[in-house]
Amino acid sequence: MFTSYFSRQREAACRLSKRLRMVGPALFLAGLQLGCASSPAGASGSELFEHLTFATGSGKAQTVVEGYFLGDNTAQLMVLSVDEEGERKLQMYRLTHNAWVPVLESTMDKDVLFVDVAGIAGRDRLVTIKRGLISWFDPETVTYHPIATVYSNYNASQNSRGSTTRAGGEVATVDIARDLNLDGRDDLIIPDFDGFWVATQLADGSFSEPARYGPPEPFLDAPAMNEDKSYRSLGISAGTIPVYLSRIHQFDQNQDGRADLVFWNNDHFDVYLQNADGLFETEPAEVKFGVPFDSDATYSRAYDFVDEGMISLLFGLNQSSTRKILHSFQDMNADNVADMVTLTLSGRSMLRQRSVYEVYFGETSPEGISFSAQASAILKPAGRAGGMQPWGYSSQLFKDMNGDGQPDVMFRDVRVGFGGMARAMVGNSVALDLEFYRQQDGVFPDKLVTRKKVRRFSPLSGIGNIFFPPVLLGDVDGDGRSDLLIGQSPKELFVWQGVAGDEAFAREPGKVKVDLPADERNIWLSDLNGDGKMDVIIVAGAGKRSPDQSRSVTTLIAC
Repeated sequence: MFTSYFSRQREAACRLSKRLRMVGPALFLAGLQLGCASSPAGASGSELFEHLTFATGSGKAQTVVEGYFLGDNTAQLMVLSVDEEGERKLQMYRLTHNAWVPVLESTMDKDVLFVDVAGIAGRDRLVTIKRGLISWFDPETVTYHPIATVYSNYNASQNSRGSTTRAGGEVATVDIARDLNLDGRDDLIIPDFDGFWVATQLADGSFSEPARYGPPEPFLDAPAMNEDKSYRSLGISAGTIPVYLSRIHQFDQNQDGRADLVFWNNDHFDVYLQNADGLFETEPAEVKFGVPFDSDATYSRAYDFVDEGMISLLFGLNQSSTRKILHSFQDMNADNVADMVTLTLSGRSMLRQRSVYEVYFGETSPEGISFSAQASAILKPAGRAGGMQPWGYSSQLFKDMNGDGQPDVMFRDVRVGFGGMARAMVGNSVALDLEFYRQQDGVFPDKLVTRKKVRRFSPLSGIGNIFFPPVLLGDVDGDGRSDLLIGQSPKELFVWQGVAGDEAFAREPGKVKVDLPADERNIWLSDLNGDGKMDVIIVAGAGKRSPDQSRSVTTLIAC
């Protein structure tokens, strides 16, 4: 199956939302300055960040996660390493003044398949997933505490990058911890072939007994893109979990002030209402909204190209086809009512498709939310979408970028097809286009606000060093507006600070000299010192590599 060059950004966004819920106002006031002065608008790259780098040793594989594991006002980094014998080691580093200091070293069981970070009882916890058992790790007592017993069709042979690993390989991160009932506490949702297991966190930090929700996977036994493997044969892996989780929707359908779980089921929606205890009813209500579409979740588009070979993939020799997909439910006009977003993809090849996003504003009624059959807003990105979210070569982000309370949109498109692939193989870089649309008074103008193009050509860097430019969006200067960070080259990070007015970002970027990873999933944003500004985490040597190659982590602490 396809794997996303942008899946790490999706995971980072979920981790970021978890971190922000754990950092209270007092921690923002207590944030460390790390020896750098405040950064005004228009600051140069060197004035924006304090660089901190530390070595993490060597080994066959390495995974890094961050969180406020000790309850301090600064975060800790956990490094999960695997040596040549498959032995796992867990190291924890604390941010102290101007350095990352090791504070813990322990072992990890070989049968741990995946990890995540969840807020449990007011503190970040490392969550470990084994076959049949989910636990959280206490770094102060170096013990594991069982959370829930869940048997799913796990298969750790496919990692988060989609490649096959042997037993004892990389400990992959997955996103199973999220606040499903919007009570401020992380819950657990685990995909299975015939639905999803949900364990809801209670007020005392314990979890409810897992219950199954949602319909079976609709494409369970269908091979995609002329492959002989189906989701059933692949199992529940770090590569397929983002695909399964894209079928989950949550919004307040009956307008009682509580978020509900919603799933598309063939020709209707199954709505699991949340009760007064914060749990979800186990029997769904059937709802129809009247907005026509062909299927749920963008990955369903792949099944329109089951016979596509490499030649037709590159040159688009198939007959043109179109599929309208339920993309998501978002509050696009900031009225606290969910809106429906659909995505229509059309074209002759998976790698070159026109995309049209349509937004249907939600309206309240005594029966719950309803949607007009006519779209309230239409967005037409200029790029040719290559593949689909969450595991394709294009993605989108709905986010309030200028702090006005209204969601804006960023479209990101990697140029593929014959020319794009030739560029990647010969020039060792991909061409990346970014488009930004800003909402005004509940309306998306036809004209985009900003467009950025990322181009790099380095034919001498080696076939194994193709550079996928990282693109990060977050407030690194603390002014309440999103800033845009792009890896312009493997040695330089450009920072366009967010500005007020008609333009989304400053015209000239600040430039930060720093070694960037070739895989953009190994760089992400997180507030590491509780000052309300996003910092940058860069992992060198993540994943699998030669055991004699050294590894390190660099953090750029926002000034």
